[in-house]
Amino acid sequence: MCNAVGIVNLRRDSIEGIGEYRPLGATSFMGRYRLVDFVLSNFSNSNINEINVFIKDKPRSLIDHIGEGRQYNINTKSGGIRLLGMENRLPNEAYNTDINAFTDNMRYITESKKDYVIIAPCNYIYTMNFEDLLAAHVESGAEVTVAYKAVEDAKDNFLGCECLSLNTKKDVIAFDYNRGNSHERNVSLETYVMKIDVFQKLVKEAKETSMFYRFQDILHDRVDHLEIKGYPFKGYVACVNSLQSYYNSSMWLKKPEIIRNFVDKKWPIYTSTSDSAPTVYGQDAIIEDSAIANGCIIKGTVINSVIGRAVTIEEGAVVKDCVVMAESYIGKGTHIEHAVIDKLVKVVHKTTIKSNSSEPLYIKKFDIV
Repeated sequence: MCNAVGIVNLRRDSIEGIGEYRPLGATSFMGRYRLVDFVLSNFSNSNINEINVFIKDKPRSLIDHIGEGRQYNINTKSGGIRLLGMENRLPNEAYNTDINAFTDNMRYITESKKDYVIIAPCNYIYTMNFEDLLAAHVESGAEVTVAYKAVEDAKDNFLGCECLSLNTKKDVIAFDYNRGNSHERNVSLETYVMKIDVFQKLVKEAKETSMFYRFQDILHDRVDHLEIKGYPFKGYVACVNSLQSYYNSSMWLKKPEIIRNFVDKKWPIYTSTSDSAPTVYGQDAIIEDSAIANGCIIKGTVINSVIGRAVTIEEGAVVKDCVVMAESYIGKGTHIEHAVIDKLVKVVHKTTIKSNSSEPLYIKKFDIV
């Protein structure tokens, strides 16, 4: 087993609209998965079997999805997945930081017999062997190691993300945020490795510095006093921190040349499965360049879209460049383009709904259109 405890961190980011109904980790992705599945699969495949998932708010859907965590191939006799909330949640959101959540639940982390902690968020989609990351951290002798991706599309696809400045020895000399001023940036994956006592010390210092501090803030403050190393990641990375990036990532990952990065028998992406029937396609159905989950009834046309479980698309309907979440209904003769349609939506009255790829329309959960 890997000598580390896993932490799925709280995220300050929320997806506009979608975040009203669920935490970020519980957001449906590619019809079949939730965003939290990717980071939990990384932990599981890296032989990390003590995992603490921090939930900020609206916990029901994430609790329902993760359950006891058996679908993630975690050995519950020697470890398990623990879902942790904030014991002292306050009405003012500024106080409800990851630092305050870590403080409330520190005993669950420090009681572990592991020596290290690996912290990762659920809004970065990638497949990384955390054992390799830990080995690089130990070999470097650094106090903290942060994984990053050198990208050439920062101006378009990683807005708002934490970025690193590095020297020639891969030491982190500064943190900042991507404001879209450059295409080439070292984008932090906000995936950190350190000894548990270093983690405990940093959380304590952050708490004493400001009640509004997040874990990122204390690293930014201590960058001149801590030895922080960068760990370059060469694989594919997608970031989901807005409705636009959620839409873009959904469109990209269904492409064969990209989705093959996540189709590996040696590195499965685990998720909670359902025993629904296969999708049924009508005689006149037309499907092009789309990812469609099980349990659907497709009688119309679906082009360049992601369709969740148990969605019905009636005869004569056209769904193009859309993300449609589970159990939604698209009525006869409707035409929808460039939309993100939440769960249990019914489109039955409005016959034409069109937006564009740079500003996809969001239709709320339970809405009748």
